[in-house]
Formats: sequence, C-alpha cells, structure tokens
Amino acid sequence: MIVIEFVQWYLYAFAMSAIATSSGSALLLTLAFGAFLFVLSATIVYADIVACLAPVSSTLTLVPSSFYQSTTLAWHNFSRALALLFVQVAVGTLLQLGALGLHALHVRGADLWINDVAATLIAVPITAFATLVYLDVISQRPSEDGRRRV
Repeated sequence: MIVIEFVQWYLYAFAMSAIATSSGSALLLTLAFGAFLFVLSATIVYADIVACLAPVSSTLTLVPSSFYQSTTLAWHNFSRALALLFVQVAVGTLLQLGALGLHALHVRGADLWINDVAATLIAVPITAFATLVYLDVISQRPSEDGRRRV
C-alpha cells in the first residue's frame, strides 16, 4: 500500500510541477508532459482500493496487478477516475491552504494539526467515497460474456 500511495502522489506532484513551471519556448512541451502525467495518475487512482479488495494469487504480484487492474478500470470509465482524482486533489489543496492559514495565524503545532489530525479525519470519508466509486465502476463493467454484471 505504501508503494502504491508513493507512486500515485509522486506522479501527481510531478505532473503539477511540470504544469506550474512551464514557460518560455518549451511551454507546449512541458504542458503536454504535465497533462500526460496527470492522465497517468488518474489511471492509477483505483490501485490502492484494488490492492485491498481484489483477490490476488500471490503477494509478489499485488502491486503490479493492482496498477494493471486500476488502469483497465480507469479507461473503462475515465470520467469517474478523473473526477475521483480531482476530489483527492481538491482535498489536498484545501489541506495545504489550511496549513498556510494556520502558519499565518502563528498557531502552535500547525503542521501537526494539518498533517496528522485533519488529514487523518478527511482520509476516511475520501477513501470510503473512492471505494464506492470503485465498486460502482466494477459493477458496470461488462462481464466476459458481454452482459453487464449485477
């Protein structure tokens, strides 16, 4: 799980830094690269949920198979994967703005309140929402014989 979270947030952070620092003659190239990384991070948005819920034959294949299954599910219904990534990004942005606000107010232990307390309290409903979206997406995916699963 830690490996999956690291890859997800590293891709997102790299995409945002590529988009935010694009300027000059390489503007289109860095914007395109940032957009590509953002789409790539949207395709693995279900990876941690797949690692927890989907049956896996071996623990050695847990991370690669969760990335693969997340990518196939995300391309099946990309709008939901993108919306779920935007929700996670919005929550992360609000937490960072809250940290800046607490630092501006000189609150003692602002990093503790934002990074530990607020992020922990917000992570539970966001993960529950992501799990519901994942379960809805796999219920709408056609089965092997072409019919929808019920």
